[in-house]
Amino acid sequence: MENKRKFHIDGEKIRDLDGFFREVARHLFPDIPDRDYNFDGLDDMLGGGFGTPENGCVLFWDNHHLSRACLGYEETVRVLERRLNRSHLSARNEIMKQIRTAKRHDGPTIFDEIIEIFERHKPVDDNSYSVELRLR
Repeated sequence: MENKRKFHIDGEKIRDLDGFFREVARHLFPDIPDRDYNFDGLDDMLGGGFGTPENGCVLFWDNHHLSRACLGYEETVRVLERRLNRSHLSARNEIMKQIRTAKRHDGPTIFDEIIEIFERHKPVDDNSYSVELRLR
């Protein structure tokens, strides 16, 4: 970790999913124009080639407990409803099922999905472009 760049995002600045994307982009991808970020885009950017340091980095998520609350079931329902409005007809039944599950406070939250994406990019052996997430 000593030769890897270190970045900090602050959970106090993250109130919703868009705020999370803005905070991460501000630190990890400052040269990418502000746009409508999404999970697929985050996954691609963490994979490298978009500004992620070639030898990997460590991202400290300070006050993550505040973000966990803001990115919980209420935000999950909001994001899923927005996704439903943009989705193809073939995906709507699955999204509606996810909305019902989130409204019951069951299943993964937006926070959980973010953690899962970062888990896919954690360092493995000599993996350049890896991003190690540390919750603090």
